[in-house]
Amino acid sequence: MTRASIENLAMLSVALSGLAWGLFWIPLRALDEAGIAGVWAVVLFYVLPTLLLVPILFLRRRQIMAGGPTLHFAGMLAGVALVGYAGALVFTEVVRALLFYYLTPIWSTLLARIVLGEAITRRRWGTIALGLFGLLLILKVDAGFSGGLNAGDWMGLIGGLVWAMAAVCMKSDETGSGADFTLSYFVWGSVAALLLAALPIEGSQAAPDWETIGDVLPWIVPVVLVLVIPPAFAIMWGQPC
Repeated sequence: MTRASIENLAMLSVALSGLAWGLFWIPLRALDEAGIAGVWAVVLFYVLPTLLLVPILFLRRRQIMAGGPTLHFAGMLAGVALVGYAGALVFTEVVRALLFYYLTPIWSTLLARIVLGEAITRRRWGTIALGLFGLLLILKVDAGFSGGLNAGDWMGLIGGLVWAMAAVCMKSDETGSGADFTLSYFVWGSVAALLLAALPIEGSQAAPDWETIGDVLPWIVPVVLVLVIPPAFAIMWGQPC
């Protein structure tokens, strides 16, 4: 496969993963309705796939341990970023969460220029301009920024910035494996989700009981196997290309 074909496939993988992540709010809201409310829906959304991936984690334990600081730092950043995004979907309006998080191209373009020395093309400048214009609309600049930012808005905004850092970190590691980045991401994402659950965030709920968790497993496991794990593998492979 030629380099151009690999890059086209990588771009397609990233685009499809972004589309899948745009649907995350549906199972998160369904978990909320089923009694797993607030940040605990985010915790389940990360801990469950990590548990399902334990066999692969075991098989690749040596590669993961030998991945060096870049692998684990990128996985930690990616985990924090996507937990922030999921938290934004829980704690603010879906549209606001999506718009704040998907300002990521602005941050990734600027960081790639600063860290990797990549040129900023006219198309990317246009993307940055559109992103900033969208940000101003969200903040209701025409009304004197009266919209304000809530906790979910900040999660989305910070999550997008941290994801840009993770993307640059992954791209700088030419020897990194997409599979190992993904496994590291789920482990660190689980840690980040549990830490988020420990924060005194307004609107957080008590931890669900085991019976409630058992009731949602028959449908959340297939969702995780289709909507969560494959897109993560796809974007962790495609992002560095």
